[in-house]
Amino acid sequence: MAQFANVNPIPSFNYQMTEEYAGFQELGPDGQTEEKRDMNVEVTASSRDEKYETRVFATVWIVKKNGSRILGPYTVYSDERLTVEISNGKWGVIIQCEWDVNVSVWADGAESNVLSNILTTN
Repeated sequence: MAQFANVNPIPSFNYQMTEEYAGFQELGPDGQTEEKRDMNVEVTASSRDEKYETRVFATVWIVKKNGSRILGPYTVYSDERLTVEISNGKWGVIIQCEWDVNVSVWADGAESNVLSNILTTN
């Protein structure tokens, strides 16, 4: 898999992809996750331009920390959501897309984990 200079946090919402690949990684301590949960990825075309003769899509991989487990590749079309059940531990997401798209990546319960981390560090 590709190495990324910039890795975006999970959750990330409406991230505009400016390169062919984008990487996302869960932050915080490893022990903060439940046993089973869902990783969610949504893809939205940046433009509703009719110039695309094919449907806009992205290829998505769900990757456990250090690459010990790779799920996918999955094809996610514009305006669709991919939901994949994941186990405990930290996970990341790699997205490849040839079109201008916005992507959102989050794990169920991720918003409450972020809020918890903010409250405990302030």
